[in-house]
Amino acid sequence: MAKAEGTCEKTKRDGQRCRAMAIASSQYCFFHDPSRAKARKAAQRQGGQANGPAVLPADAADVPLHSGKDVAAFLRP
Repeated sequence: MAKAEGTCEKTKRDGQRCRAMAIASSQYCFFHDPSRAKARKAAQRQGGQANGPAVLPADAADVPLHSGKDVAAFLRP
């Protein structure tokens, strides 16, 4: 497969070339650039924290949700 201009040089396990845009002054994209390993790890950690499950406080009241109307009423401010 021919490399498109400005795309990452990484060849994936399936033999296909990565189609992401390469970072300026690099032959790799953010996900494959070895020099960006620390930044990539920090971004993964930050994303994992931001996308964690929402947890209600222990003293939150139980609200029965048996229908779509119940859910809508619960979510209404």
